[in-house]
Amino acid sequence: MKIKPWVKKIDLKINSWSKLKLMKIAALAMLILASFELFVATIAHSLALRGIALHMYADAALIAANIVVMIRANKGRTNRYNDGFDKLKALCAALNGLTLWGIALWMVVEAVERWREPQSIEGGWVMVASICGLLVNGFFAFYLNHHGEDEEEHHELIVKAVFLDMIFDMLGDLCSFAGAAIIAIGQATGQSWSLVDPAISILIAGMIFYHSGQELIRPSWTILLDKCPQSIDYAQALQGLELVVDGLQGQVKGLKIMQRGDHNIYVRCEVFLPFGEFNTESKKIDQFFNRLTKEKGFSLELDLISRALKM
Repeated sequence: MKIKPWVKKIDLKINSWSKLKLMKIAALAMLILASFELFVATIAHSLALRGIALHMYADAALIAANIVVMIRANKGRTNRYNDGFDKLKALCAALNGLTLWGIALWMVVEAVERWREPQSIEGGWVMVASICGLLVNGFFAFYLNHHGEDEEEHHELIVKAVFLDMIFDMLGDLCSFAGAAIIAIGQATGQSWSLVDPAISILIAGMIFYHSGQELIRPSWTILLDKCPQSIDYAQALQGLELVVDGLQGQVKGLKIMQRGDHNIYVRCEVFLPFGEFNTESKKIDQFFNRLTKEKGFSLELDLISRALKM
C-alpha cells in the first residue's frame, strides 16, 4: 500500500517539531476535544462521556503544568528558586489527582441516581464523540512516542507521563464507545439498554480513581513531603553507608534520602571521619550512593557533610 505524498509531507512536518511544541498543540487539542465531548455528553445525556470530558480538562491542565516545568528546566535554577520547580509540578499533579478523585466520586453518585431513574441516551452522538477522542488521543500519543527531537532525560519522563495519560483517555473513550454501541443496538431492536451508561460510568470512575492515585497523588506526595522513594530501602541504604564509613573507623551522624523530581534523588548525609580521611571517604560514599541510585533508575544529587572525629 503506497502512502500518498501529502501524508508523507505532514508526517515529516510533525516529525520536525520538538516534543515541547507537540505538547503545546496537544494541550490545546485536549481543551477543544474536552469541550466538544462535554457538549455532546450534555445533549446526549451520557454520564460516561461527561466523566471522560472532565478528565481530559484535568489532563490539559497537567500538560500545561508540565510545559511550564520543561521551559523552566531549560533555564536552570534561579537565585529565588534555587531548588528548581519540581515541587511546583508535584503540587499541580497532587491537586489534579484530588480533583479527579472528586470527579470519580461524583460520577459514582450520579451513576447510582441514574440506575434508580434511567435516562434515555443518544447512543449515536456518544459514538461519534468517542471516535473523535480515540483519533485525537491516538494521533498525539503516536507522535509523542515515536517522533520529535530527543530531549534530556527528565523531559523524556514528562513526555512519557503525558503519553500514558493519552493512552488512558483512549481506553476511556473505547469504553464509552462500547457502551454507546450497546445502547444504540438496543434502541434499534426496540429494547432499553440505558442502564449500560451508569454501569460504564462506574467502570470509568474506578479507572480514574486508580490511575490518579498511582500516577499523580502517590508520586507527588513523595516529592512534596520529601519522602524516601518506595523503590529504595532506607534501612538497607543506612546499613550500607555505615559499612562504608566504618571501614575507616568513622561514624554516620545522619542520613536523608528524598525524591526531588520524577527521576532525581537528593541525598544529604553527615559523617564524622578521622582527620586526613576526608577525600578518600568522600569518594567511597559518592560511589556507594551513585551505585545505589543508578540501580533504581535515579540520578543523584549528593550533599555530603564531613566533620573531624574527636579522638
